[in-house]
Amino acid sequence: MSDAFFLPADGAYRPTDRARGPWTEDSLHGRMISGLVAHVVETRHADPDFNFTRLTLDLIRPTRFDDVTVETSTFRDGNRIRVMDASVVIRGEEIAQARVVMLRRGDPPEGKIWTPEAEALPDPDRLPQQPVGSVSPANTAWDMRPVRGQFGVVGRRTIWQRALVPLVLGEPTGPFARVSTAADNTNPWSNSGDRGLVYVNADLTLYLHRPPEGEWICVDVTTHQATEGIAVGGATLHDIRGPVGQAVVGALANRVRR
Repeated sequence: MSDAFFLPADGAYRPTDRARGPWTEDSLHGRMISGLVAHVVETRHADPDFNFTRLTLDLIRPTRFDDVTVETSTFRDGNRIRVMDASVVIRGEEIAQARVVMLRRGDPPEGKIWTPEAEALPDPDRLPQQPVGSVSPANTAWDMRPVRGQFGVVGRRTIWQRALVPLVLGEPTGPFARVSTAADNTNPWSNSGDRGLVYVNADLTLYLHRPPEGEWICVDVTTHQATEGIAVGGATLHDIRGPVGQAVVGALANRVRR
C-alpha cells in the first residue's frame, strides 16, 4: 500500500485505502475532499501577496471510493480579492462544489481592537498519542494527541493532529491543504457522542486569518447545537503559534452502514 492518501492518475487522483471513509466501504472520507480541493487550488492559484481566507465546501452527493477529478476556475481576479470555484467529480457525477476566497495581505489598521485571549495549549510533541480504534489504513495515517476529551465520551474535545503521509504521493502538502484536511474533523469531534459518530456533515466552511505553520493542527471544539436530526458544530483551529481560524459544519443524523 502506498504511503499517501491519493496517487496521481492521468489528471485525476486515485485514493488509497488510507482515504476510505467511515460510513460505507465505497466512500471517501470528507476530509479527503476538503484537503484535495485545497491542494489543487493551492497548487494552481497560490500567490505570496494573498492569504487563503475562506474555503466553503458543499458536499452535494455521497462520495464514492474511486478516482477524483477537481476542476477550478477563476470567478474574480481583483487587486484585493480573488475568488476561485472548484468542482469535484467522481464516476461522472459532481459530488461537491467549493469556493475559495483569497484576500491581499497588507498593513494592519491603526488603533486597538478587542480579541479574546487565546488559550495556551500544550506542546503536541509532549502529549501521548491516542490509540486508534482499529489498525485500518485510514486510522493509522494519523497521529492524534488529545488535550481534553476523547472520541466516544460526552464532553468538549480539543485534539492535536497531523497526517503521517502526504495527501498526494510525490507532491508537497501545502499549509492550506493541511489545515483544510484537518478542518473536516470539526464534524466528528463536535457532532459525535457516547454512540460514536452519529452525524454526517453536508458542508464545511473554513476561515483563516493566516496560514498555519508546521505539521500540527489543533481542532478545539467550541460548539455543538442540534434539533430534529440537524446539527451545527464549530471549532477554533490552532497551530503551534496560536489560533489561525475557525471551522463550521452543518450535519445530518446518520448511521454507519458497513
